[in-house]
Amino acid sequence: MYRFAVHDPHFLPHSGCRVDLVVEPGQLLAIVGDNGVGKTTLLQRIFCDNHATVGLVPQAGLNFFFDRTLGKLRNLYRNPAVNRSRFELLWETFNLHQKEERFLSSLSGGEAQALKLCLVLALEKEVYFLDEPHQHLDPAARRCVAELVGKLTSEGRGIVLVEHNLDLLPKPATVVKLLQRERLLVTGDSWTIC
Repeated sequence: MYRFAVHDPHFLPHSGCRVDLVVEPGQLLAIVGDNGVGKTTLLQRIFCDNHATVGLVPQAGLNFFFDRTLGKLRNLYRNPAVNRSRFELLWETFNLHQKEERFLSSLSGGEAQALKLCLVLALEKEVYFLDEPHQHLDPAARRCVAELVGKLTSEGRGIVLVEHNLDLLPKPATVVKLLQRERLLVTGDSWTIC
């Protein structure tokens, strides 16, 4: 079991935070809530405190890399923490092998999202945080994400996913709603989708 807690009276300019998340091995935990409530900030904060255990696919763009070709990036992305077979499978699944001459700056939103998913989900982590992983993806790529999430959970990895469209969630999933109560970000209702 993985416990992630953020108790901070100055979490956001307009609210504090008192959130405890528990993720079981092999569980998909989906976080929902109104825009601006603090879902992304919560994931980033937990990631910063637990980066040895957690991998994060952020909403942010690819501005953390120098502009280079996908092929060059692929060759540079060699690290003992990377599961090479999963990396190669994702690279092929998202058709990045057909775009290796393209520069990062020329990627569409969906291509950039696929690249972020590939780079992070190939890391050997116990828990993965996916912040709106389906954004910009076409239906085929969304199916690939659902299959990969299912494979990772079957291996005992925990997945924490922020998503606005619950129809896109792989099943089963536990859904937790975040809300602000008395200037404090807290967990509200939770339910299971089968």
